[in-house]
Amino acid sequence: MRNKMSIFIAFIILIISFDNNLVVNASEVETDFQIIENENVNFECKILASIENITIKESLIIEGQKNYLYPTFDNNEKAIQGIKFRAKNVLRLLEEKYNLSELTTVNWEEYYIALYNYFTEPDKIFWYNETNKEIKLVKTFFDIYENKYNNENIINLVKTVNNFEDIAYDLYMLLPYNSPYVKRCNEISLCGVDFSNYDISSAVIYAKGYSTRRNTWDYQDYGGQDCTNFASQIMEHAGVPQEKSIFSSVGWWHEYEGYHVNSKSWSSADYFARYMGIDYSTTSHYNFSVNLRAGDFIALDISNDGSWNHIGFVCESDNYLTNGYYDYFVAQHSDDYLAWTSTDVNGWENQESEGNRYGRIRP
Repeated sequence: MRNKMSIFIAFIILIISFDNNLVVNASEVETDFQIIENENVNFECKILASIENITIKESLIIEGQKNYLYPTFDNNEKAIQGIKFRAKNVLRLLEEKYNLSELTTVNWEEYYIALYNYFTEPDKIFWYNETNKEIKLVKTFFDIYENKYNNENIINLVKTVNNFEDIAYDLYMLLPYNSPYVKRCNEISLCGVDFSNYDISSAVIYAKGYSTRRNTWDYQDYGGQDCTNFASQIMEHAGVPQEKSIFSSVGWWHEYEGYHVNSKSWSSADYFARYMGIDYSTTSHYNFSVNLRAGDFIALDISNDGSWNHIGFVCESDNYLTNGYYDYFVAQHSDDYLAWTSTDVNGWENQESEGNRYGRIRP
């Protein structure tokens, strides 16, 4: 993995130093960083329009090119008050079940975890009722709310590490996937994942077998946030070799030595998507469905803010239209189901109307 990382860093330094057909030697490059504040670029999120204004406030300049950071609420206190008014039923339910104090800017993460844990239990599927509208609202709210801390991680990294080689990989994993820097990284197939032995039949068999029951014999159970852990299991059982590392932020791996440990890319949707490589994305569900086949992994950005939030797997796909799109058979965790998109239990077709983005990983 170290050799791959060195090659990646060298390529990135060469790419960002490209100007007028002249490539500068990597050893001669000094990479400049600059955090720009007060950008105040408006960000549209339909479902949160009445909660609080959302803007992109900072950018990171890398070799003279601007990379916007994540959009955040202009006023977190006002945003908290807004979601408490708009989603009071769901928040009250979580408060009572998990004995939480009233939602504040301090304990929001407790509610975020509780939301996923409660509403992904097998008997708690609310895809098509009023409760589900609040669930979607709260999930999207927290996706934007946590961006403040994602931005802080990026800014602190840049301010504390001056050597570009030391943070080139970290910036790829941390910056929004739609930023110029990340897009350029994608062009060189950053992680070089070995898909040569990927077997679709094995992937589908494993996905169908463990979609509604979890393989707790071999892997950790992540409760309400198990989607990527399940996707990684499918990938491994289909023949994709692990990339080991002593660092959780590097490689793609899982091991058990009396307890389970794994890389971030094994269990985090955003890290998994970046590591494996999104090769197609769109906000159109029809276009998305046209470009799917058995063996594809599918990703969802629930607010189109530049980070992937959910991973599923396609077991089958149809070649005729159903409800205006080509139906596909999904296996996923959190919610745990094996279902066609056209059925009530599956909610992939509803994401377009909320302004969300779809992504595809094709091994």
